[in-house]
Amino acid sequence: MSYKHYMLKVLYCSLGIAVVAGIIALFTGVDNEIIGRLIGTSLLTAAATGLLLLSIKLSVDEDKKPISVCLSILTYLGYFFFFTAIWCYLINGDEDVFAMSGLMVLATSTPLLIGSTLLGIERAKLCGRVLVIVWSVLALWWIIDVWSNPHRFSPSANYTTPIAVYGSMVAFLCLLHIRKLIWIGMLPLFVAFVTTEHIAYLFIIDRHASYTEWGVALTASWIAASLSLPTILFFRLRKYQAIVLERISTVLIVLALGSIAMVVYRDSTGQVIEEWQVRFASGFGILALAGILGTLVWQSAQVYMIPKADQAFELAIKCPRCRHAIGLHQGKNHCPYCDLSMQINFEAPY
Repeated sequence: MSYKHYMLKVLYCSLGIAVVAGIIALFTGVDNEIIGRLIGTSLLTAAATGLLLLSIKLSVDEDKKPISVCLSILTYLGYFFFFTAIWCYLINGDEDVFAMSGLMVLATSTPLLIGSTLLGIERAKLCGRVLVIVWSVLALWWIIDVWSNPHRFSPSANYTTPIAVYGSMVAFLCLLHIRKLIWIGMLPLFVAFVTTEHIAYLFIIDRHASYTEWGVALTASWIAASLSLPTILFFRLRKYQAIVLERISTVLIVLALGSIAMVVYRDSTGQVIEEWQVRFASGFGILALAGILGTLVWQSAQVYMIPKADQAFELAIKCPRCRHAIGLHQGKNHCPYCDLSMQINFEAPY
């Protein structure tokens, strides 16, 4: 029997457990703790089995094998932690530790799945590798932190935020086709990362960063983000470009990031934030988000829109009704012999 059939049997069994638990609840009520745990286990098993079936389906395609492997690993880890959290009371275990570990797996699943998906795209393999490495390290760090410091995060967890932010920026920067630009962008990224980690260190030892430290960190972050984030807009084939929208969105991104950095700087250094600064940050932020979404939607629309054939193009066939030789054009056609009406839509322009 194939692995897929085993998964289906597990899925049916898990749903069967839920049905049995529901029938028992009709007679004993839902206050019974065992009933609740049985229902939780069956639903968890059903969800995990569905994800594994999706992983099996993806593994057939060579380009999708990285995401298939990643999805399987995340599913197994998540299932282990949540299943143990449900039943660890039987061995007097701390269910909060297992539940938090499962949540850490979920928290890192989106960037990990995105990274593994990019591994299957030749032009984005470097970006995918960086995302997978960065977020795998973070997932491991957070799980170890949960086990080392039950019920609270240790102060060292403050070091992980810059890793998540600037590590993702490095990945976005790797989408650039010109390698020299990647190395140019790495400089402000490195400066921003180092200064932000230093500020995190000062926060841990209960000291305040100076105006200069905040200024360097936010200025370098603004430059790095302005180089990194727009690469998402330009990661497309030339024939699908929307150059006007891409340029306008890039300008809005730069203005939004600069306005937000200014507000964060004044707030972090204890200065009064002016009303116009808040309006600029929120307004440009909304406009930048709208520009990004609008550009991506337009690029996607160009990919999936069916190109129309020129009316001069003629497809020679035999009429399905009278079998005379005729020529069909894009749109409505009539057979000149039997007047058969035909609507033609070619999926290629030639």
